[in-house]
This record gives sequence, structure tokens and C-alpha cells, in this order.
Amino acid sequence: MKSTGNHISANLQTIVAWSEGNLSAADRQKFEQHLQSCPDCAALVHSAERLDAALESHFSEVKLSPAFEQGIYARLEREEALREAAAEQRARLSAEFDEYCARLRRGLFRTTRLLDILSYALGAGVLVWLLMHFSATTGDRLETYWSGLSAFHGLLVPVATAALIALCLFGLKGVINSVTEES
Repeated sequence: MKSTGNHISANLQTIVAWSEGNLSAADRQKFEQHLQSCPDCAALVHSAERLDAALESHFSEVKLSPAFEQGIYARLEREEALREAAAEQRARLSAEFDEYCARLRRGLFRTTRLLDILSYALGAGVLVWLLMHFSATTGDRLETYWSGLSAFHGLLVPVATAALIALCLFGLKGVINSVTEES
């Protein structure tokens, strides 16, 4: 004879399927005949039905007020509207940023702007060459620092300095132009 615990464990899935209405008609009829002849399974099914009824009666009384439900739906709609507004703003800002970048690229590589950069660099190079040529101590000091690059020491320092000065002048001119364009 089987023990009660093993018998119920073996039939537990069938009991759950029967209580949820998931058995075929033939299996349901066979299980209901088994319940009539098996007091252990019948007792388990009866106690499960009582537990379901108690839980249903206890929790069926808890109902949300219509105002609470309407408030939840209204909040969800507001949040959706905020998400849509944020997405629209993000798209607008992205388009503005792309347009501004394109305008900067067009303005940066105009022929007049490139000629300005070239003239600043040339002027700065001449200025540095004059300073180095007329200041023997400065020239000697720079040659000492750059002695490892003996093939380029006559060009490297003036070109690097000219480039730095040109960048500074170009940046200053850009700031002045942007201020005058905005006003």
C-alpha cells in the first residue's frame, strides 16, 4: 500500500490541473471517479477549495475607488505627454545643433577665413624671425634647446611660434566677429 504523502505528491499536478480546469474531458471524468474512491485526494481538494473561497471572499472586498483609478490613468497620460514633449525637444535641439555645426563648418573653411589664417601665420612667422634675428641671446638659447633637431632648428621654432600666434589671433578675430555678428 502506498503512503498518503507519496500518493498526493504523485497526483498533485493532476489536482492542480483539475482545479484550474485544464484537464481534458476524459481525464477530468477519470480524476473525479478517483476522488470518489480516494479520501486523501478528496480531503486535499476540499481543503484547497475552502482556502480558495476564503481568499476570494477576503480579497474580493478590496476595491479601488473610481477616483483613484481615474487619477492613475490621468497621471499615465501626463507622463506620456511629458515623454512626447521631451522627445520633440530633443529632436528640435538636435536639429539646431546639426544646423549650427554645419554653419560653423561652412564659415570656417571659407576662402577669406583661410586667407586670414595664412596671413596671420605669415605675419607671426616674420615677427618671430625678426625677434630671433635681432636678439642673439634668445636665438642662442633656443638653438641650445633644439640642438637635437639640428636640421630643423632654424625652421622649427619660428614655425611653431608662428602657428601659436596665428591660432591666438585667429581665435581673437573669431570672438570679435561673433560678437559683432550677434549685435
